[in-house]
Amino acid sequence: PRLVVLVRDPLDRLVSGYFAIKNTWERYGRTPEGFGKYFTEQLAGWQACLNGTSHGGMDGRGGPPAARTPEDCYTRLESLGMQEEKLFFHGDQLFRGLWAPYLRIWLRFIPASHILVINAED
Repeated sequence: PRLVVLVRDPLDRLVSGYFAIKNTWERYGRTPEGFGKYFTEQLAGWQACLNGTSHGGMDGRGGPPAARTPEDCYTRLESLGMQEEKLFFHGDQLFRGLWAPYLRIWLRFIPASHILVINAED
């Protein structure tokens, strides 16, 4: 293989990221309720990007919001605009756990025989 991809369960990664980053659990609390609020923010950030409402409901030129593809949101969120860059905090851990979409992108350019996917739990 020319590319080795180590993957992990996205929800496990999200929980681990929550408790590993001191700033995060200090902000929300080290409780199930705190994680619930954090998770809700992560999902809201994802939805705002998809709906095109992360920039105040406008398209950046004063027009109606422009829906985005999931690929736009998880690969280019920070480069879509200033609001999206701020929004990245509210979806970054969720986006980082989305390994399957990245794998589909890589498979467009790299033959499957050159990619080795390893499950971190194995």
